[in-house]
Amino acid sequence: MKRLNKTVILFSLLMLVVALTGCATNKPAVEEDKVVQTIEDIDKNRGDYLPVEIEKLHVTSDGEAVLETTGDLNVLVGDNYVAAMGVKQAYIFGFGSKGYRSVIFLLEDGTVSALKAKVLAEKHDARLKNRLGDYKDITAVEAEGSGEDTIIYAIDSSGGKRELNEFLE
Repeated sequence: MKRLNKTVILFSLLMLVVALTGCATNKPAVEEDKVVQTIEDIDKNRGDYLPVEIEKLHVTSDGEAVLETTGDLNVLVGDNYVAAMGVKQAYIFGFGSKGYRSVIFLLEDGTVSALKAKVLAEKHDARLKNRLGDYKDITAVEAEGSGEDTIIYAIDSSGGKRELNEFLE
């Protein structure tokens, strides 16, 4: 029982620190006129993949990636969670044999960041993993194959493909 109380207190303190430092922000609904990209029905159209408890993802003209969340993720981060800043394009790809999907962000500085698949699906943790592979000069992200054979690539400005799977699970 004492261990549980310590865990609850530690978690509460951690959430307070996150809230006070602005690392996670929950904001009012996204203004429609600022939205440049929306991915809808993320969990409704998931097929055989695990739910990520994100209903919609919006990228705004300000470069914010805002998640409209549900379930446990909503309890942890709120309704409209700003998951990343400086976003140019957002992607959601499923991969591997365990049914994971990653939310991937191509940033304006040519790097790639993501919400890790396993952590998002199993722990409802939406912390951003920055600068995947320390790749730079990335212009797009794409997936080839299907199911456990899916490989997700960051495409650089010369057309080179750099595999991202090892950074996503």
